[in-house]
Amino acid sequence: MQDSLTEPRSLHNQRRPNVEIKSEKPEHRIMLYLKAQGLSNKEIAKKTNYKESWVSQVTRQEWFRKALLDELKEEGSTKVKKLLANEAINSIMKVVELRDSASSEKVQMSCAMDLIDRHFGKAAQKVEKTNEHKFTFQEVTKVDAKIEMITKRINELSNGANIGHQQPAGGRTLTLEAGTSEGT
Repeated sequence: MQDSLTEPRSLHNQRRPNVEIKSEKPEHRIMLYLKAQGLSNKEIAKKTNYKESWVSQVTRQEWFRKALLDELKEEGSTKVKKLLANEAINSIMKVVELRDSASSEKVQMSCAMDLIDRHFGKAAQKVEKTNEHKFTFQEVTKVDAKIEMITKRINELSNGANIGHQQPAGGRTLTLEAGTSEGT
């Protein structure tokens, strides 16, 4: 069994079970639904005719806690969805009422735009992003030093090869493709 006290979805102040129950029985599922409704272990024991200590052991099981959290999450989101669905019509009617009767044209316009946006979605907006980076003297100097070091290393490695070299302004040696002549 995993250490359920270190799991990210663990419940506050939960205790480990004294006994591991390896398989769920239908009465355990009933305990789960009663616990999800907010009943205490004592109340669940009375309703299911089990001892409170046994109910406590069942509710401490890792599989029970996971199932309880899933049940609470599902039930909670279902209730929220129902509440929002029931209030949606009233909210739309309020926005329409404000659009039609508000004394401020700004409020009327805002309500009209909200209704349009909710129905059609917001219009696409152009976003311009510029990435300007102004290099400091130190940054340029570091890059120049790295280029110089790499160029020297390339030249060291290419000594003895049939590769032409050209000496440009600034003192750097550039390696040209094999077969080209110097100064071209």
